[in-house]
Amino acid sequence: MDHVLRHPDVSSDDRRSAIHQRLLTDNRLAPPYLSQLDDRSFLHRDPPEHTRLRRLVTKALAAQPYEVLRSFIQRRVNEIIETAAAAGRLDVVGDLATPLPIAVISELLGVPEEDRPAVAR
Repeated sequence: MDHVLRHPDVSSDDRRSAIHQRLLTDNRLAPPYLSQLDDRSFLHRDPPEHTRLRRLVTKALAAQPYEVLRSFIQRRVNEIIETAAAAGRLDVVGDLATPLPIAVISELLGVPEEDRPAVAR
């Protein structure tokens, strides 16, 4: 599997796939999907650019004391559980698996609370 993931013909950039090109030509890709593929995000980039950007972020994340984050993460999880309990439902991906990492990464990078919705987008 590692060999396949590192092969130069395998890309993290959705824009390089044949199906993406066909759907784009057929005008069948929704604007919210297209907006996440901008050149500012490194999540859809391939090495060596992805590797360079990941190293920069890793350095910033490694400099943070994780014990300080433990209470932040616990508070966020408690808020999510309380909200889910009040609503009588929990969407594991939508309510937990997506917003929690965004909140933690934003906290680690020092993103102000008012700018975090833009980070999530």
